[in-house]
Order: sequence, then C-alpha cells, then structure tokens
Amino acid sequence: MIRRFRKLSAVLLAAMMLAAMTACGDKGAELPDTYQYDDLSQYITLASYEGLEYTEADTTVTDAEVQEYIDQVIQSSISEQDITEGEVTKDSIVKVDFTGKIDGEEFSGGTAVDYQINMATDTFIDGFKEGILGHQVGDTFDLNLKFPDDYGNADVAGKDVVFTITVKALVETVVPEFNDEFVKANSDFETTAEYEADVRSSIEENKAESARSSQMSQLFSQILSGSEVVEYPETELNAAIEDMKTTYTNLAQTYGIEYADYLENYLGMTEEEFDEQVTTSAQNQVKQQLVLRALAKELGVEISRADYNDFLAELLEEAGFTEESFEEYSGMTIVDYAEQNDLYSSMLYEKTMEKVLEMSTAVPAEKEAADDSEDKQ
Repeated sequence: MIRRFRKLSAVLLAAMMLAAMTACGDKGAELPDTYQYDDLSQYITLASYEGLEYTEADTTVTDAEVQEYIDQVIQSSISEQDITEGEVTKDSIVKVDFTGKIDGEEFSGGTAVDYQINMATDTFIDGFKEGILGHQVGDTFDLNLKFPDDYGNADVAGKDVVFTITVKALVETVVPEFNDEFVKANSDFETTAEYEADVRSSIEENKAESARSSQMSQLFSQILSGSEVVEYPETELNAAIEDMKTTYTNLAQTYGIEYADYLENYLGMTEEEFDEQVTTSAQNQVKQQLVLRALAKELGVEISRADYNDFLAELLEEAGFTEESFEEYSGMTIVDYAEQNDLYSSMLYEKTMEKVLEMSTAVPAEKEAADDSEDKQ
C-alpha cells in the first residue's frame, strides 16, 4: 500500500484542535517570532524579488521508477519457511540444534538451538559444515572435531570437541509473486493495475513536491544573495551565537572534557577561531531570517495566532497524533516542539515563497544547460 491515510472524525479533529488552542491559553500558542519589527529597512535592504527565473525540474514518472518501487515492496515481503524433509546440499540454508562438549563437558558458546547456517557462505571450524553436508532433515549425529590452535577463544583453542547435531529443517526463501492476490493481501487495492496507478500517482506527487521545494530554494537563494544587511539586530544575533555555543558546550560536557579541549581536539580550533566562525554562521542565519520577514512584509504575508495553531493541529492530524499522544511519544508538547524546530519560520517561508513563485518564470533544464554551454564558449 502506498497511502492509507487515517482521517480523524470531525468530532475528534475538533477536540484535537481545541486541545492545541487551549494548550497556552484561550488564544492558543503565542507566535514564536522575535523579528517583529515595524521597520525592517533599518536592518536589511531587500533585493528585487520580481521576474526571477528558476529551473523547471522534470517530474515525469517512468515505468522503471514504478517497477523499482514495486521491487522494493516485494523485497521487503520476502519470507522464509521451514522444509521438514530433504537433504543438506552445499547451497542449502539449514536450521540445526547443536551441543559441543570438550572432555565430556559442555562449554560456553558451544550450544545453540534453531541455529541457521548458510552452507554456501558461512564459515566454521574445519569439518563442521562438511559433516552436516549430505544429511537428511531429522538426522542426529556426532562430529569429532578439533579447534584450531590459533582459535580466537583461548579456552578451547587446540582442543578436541564433539558436536552433537540435529538437522531440524531446510530453510526456503519465499519470494512472493506480484499479482492480484498479493495486492489484495498487502494493500487497499484489488488489482495490480490499480496498485501500479497509485504508485505512479504517489511518485508524481513526491516529485512535484520536491521540484516545488527546489524552485523555492533557488528563488530564495537569489533574493538572499542580492540583499544587503544594514545592521544586525543585537538581540537576535546574540541569541543565535549563544545557541550555537551552547550546543558545543553541551557536547563537551557529554564527552566529559573542557570546552576549550573539545574545540581543539574535535574541531581543531582555538576558542577565538571558533568564536569567529560562530559569529559568521550566526550572521548568515540572522540574515536569512531578516530577508524572509522583509519579503513577507513586502508581499503582505501574515500569520495569525489562529493560523499558527491550525497549522500545529494539522501537523498532529497528518502524523496520526493527539496532543496527549504526541507529548507521550516525544517528551514535549507540540507547541514546544514547533518552537524548538522553528516551524513558524518554515510556515512563513512556505506562504511567502509561494507568492514569489507565482511571480517568477520557469526555465526548462535543457535551456539552462544550453545557455551555460554558450556562456562557456
């Protein structure tokens, strides 16, 4: 099955949304955004965002891609079954019980039940596999062998050993056939044709979503590179720097060493060099946030508290969680999780870049490649 969406009833969905809305008061979660400046021009000069171009990805789904997915499903459905009759050959996979004794006494690691041996690939001490070869399922017999002098376990190295072995079964790998019966048993569909159509549709959706994400990324990168920081807001920049330093301070504590020693041993940096790199990374991060918010303001994109809480409720629904089950699973509320992972910025980015995408022009990949070739000439 490609998709088996579990839709909540209207009553359950309403209850879940109410839980999200009441988690942090009557109006729901506060918007976790510190960049709420009336005039962002004091911090960022926004590049032009109109008339940009992006590469249009090919989202065609081939028969080979559909077959590859089906092959993976078949592979994951391969099973094994025991055959209770037959002879052990050099290509068999065999299930045995064995007990090893040295001087009449069992020893550690010398006994196993339902031990599976691939006669073609597994390795044992000389004579073990060879002694099983040719026996029938159900046979019990002794093998008088000797551990090599250089055997890894010094307690048994060089010693004579008697293994009592029972051949319990031959193991057969069962590869299911892709047919209507398989589809009915493993999906919500009745025929292979219906299943293949759903596979194709799912791959198309995934490709389209991936292409859309790539297009937005291309456009945002252009706007970001063309924008200029006038001044970094002190509060946000210091917070970003502190967050990065805290991450590495915690890592040093985890390793049980001093912060400076961690930086030197694992990153090859002095504290001064690390501080410089962290500052640069924090500036890049803050610039991205400034550009995003300036762009959103220019395009009139706003996210209300109600929008944000609906967004969190939708995330829970799509993942099959309630507020309570999510907190039990993750150890935090959905509100805390969203703030920790900056889902507000993700939501703002999607809504903002959707508008930029509508104003931009797609360039086929073939045309871009041709233009690059002409430029090189």
